[in-house]
Amino acid sequence: MILHKLLLRYARHGDDALFYSMQADDAIRWIAGSGVKLGPGTRALDLGCGHGILGTELAKRGCEVVFADESNILLPGVQGTFRAFNIDRQNLAELGEYDLVICSNVFEHLAKPDQLIASAHHILKKGGVFFLSWTNWLSIWGGHE
Repeated sequence: MILHKLLLRYARHGDDALFYSMQADDAIRWIAGSGVKLGPGTRALDLGCGHGILGTELAKRGCEVVFADESNILLPGVQGTFRAFNIDRQNLAELGEYDLVICSNVFEHLAKPDQLIASAHHILKKGGVFFLSWTNWLSIWGGHE
């Protein structure tokens, strides 16, 4: 975990692009370290992708990445397929099945978070992994947006 580095970066520069890249790289390193196969042949979904920073880190490792969010605000140069999708209103099964689904800093924005949890299995291949993370409300980043 690189929490001390993130705190220092945030204190000096706020939540700039490098802050988010550091966070994404750490998350992907943690996922890989937990035994999840990343690379060619791994189909990944960045669910609630925002600017696509996490999915971009997966693509750098050779994963085939699909980005999904309510609107396309991917950073210029992000490579991959984008799917317009509303997690609260649409059926997750419409997105297909993946070896890895990453849903980071999305859960706290959902009107129906229990619906996401109950239907997550619909977008995972057999043996697939669902990585769910969100910002602790009591942290210095809590209550964001």
